[in-house]
Amino acid sequence: MSIKKRRKFHSVFKRNDRISIFISLLFIFIIMFLIVFLINKSKEQSPDEEIRTTLSTDESKKQNSKEIAKLDVRSAIDSALKLLEVPNKFVSTYHKEKEIVKYITINSKIVSLTIANITITDLVKKAGANVISVKENNDGTYILMEIYDPQTKKTFFIKIINDLKSAYPEITKLAIIIDDFGYFSGELLDEFLALDKNITFSILPGSPYSKEVETKAIASGHECLIHIPMEPQGYPNVNPGENAILMKMTEKEIKRRVESFVQELPHCIGANNHMGSIVTQYKNKITPVLEVIQKHNLFFVDSKTTNKTIAYRTAKNMNIPAGLNDIFLDTGKKNNIIDQKYRQIIRLAKYNRQIIAISHCHKEQLEKLKKLLSMLPDNIKLVPISEIVIPKKYIM
Repeated sequence: MSIKKRRKFHSVFKRNDRISIFISLLFIFIIMFLIVFLINKSKEQSPDEEIRTTLSTDESKKQNSKEIAKLDVRSAIDSALKLLEVPNKFVSTYHKEKEIVKYITINSKIVSLTIANITITDLVKKAGANVISVKENNDGTYILMEIYDPQTKKTFFIKIINDLKSAYPEITKLAIIIDDFGYFSGELLDEFLALDKNITFSILPGSPYSKEVETKAIASGHECLIHIPMEPQGYPNVNPGENAILMKMTEKEIKRRVESFVQELPHCIGANNHMGSIVTQYKNKITPVLEVIQKHNLFFVDSKTTNKTIAYRTAKNMNIPAGLNDIFLDTGKKNNIIDQKYRQIIRLAKYNRQIIAISHCHKEQLEKLKKLLSMLPDNIKLVPISEIVIPKKYIM
């Protein structure tokens, strides 16, 4: 090839190369422009959506204002007493021409005078009343409140008294956890969801319906726990499931697995063990489990599948809110099992102010559980598990 032809060839090649580079850069620029445009478009809210959001917010504010306006002072006081769990028999009311006098006896074991005062003050102020004065006597046994209602032009004189005569009965709180949810849905799940909202659902992670159960249980007002499967005595003949915490696992493997459970069931507020009669005996195995629970601000309930368990004690030593199972409701002799469990609960209630019981989500157990709940006496109060493990701080 002559020198002239070579120069011409290189010139054409360079020109074509520059064109190719230009086209490539132009193509990349167009693609980037489209990506940015689509991202911004997805974040934008249409005018109609903005109007709907604004209207919804305004309607909500108007609705709240209407509800507060409807709440008169007398109703506000009644609402406060309901929040403070004061039965009608501990309230005496006397009416005068422009005065209403109330004597209220509170259960000083669970509610303080200070909390009672704050609760009543907050609600009556929302109802438009003026709190004229609040005075506590020298020995701290009662508080006197004077409240003026500008709507009715009446003055309320309220005396809140500590229960010094032990008129309130001794109440035992009972929390019932139902284990093993996640393997069924449909009608049977709906029947369990219809139980008292204070009953807690414990869900096996990795189950076909675990996420569905969590969503529906929380929507129905039930608290949920992660039912962490752990190696039991007799393993592998006794099988806790494919994703269980096993004795052969390292600390990192245990933490990784428990972390995956938390990510799968993010709305659970605590955890308890499924099986685990071996794992819960060994500190080096239960501690990594509890460290993940602590990291996510959850609490732990030791199901006590063995009397040798150290899980509850270990959790307490780590300052993790924890509870310990007192009774399984579906173990023992099959004949008259409900009567047996009822008698055990009554015996426990004589010496304990808090009881944790565990049952399982079987069809036959559902009917037995309904019967047991109908038999509970007035001095045994069904509560969600959090109320025992993380009690409300009423007393100040």
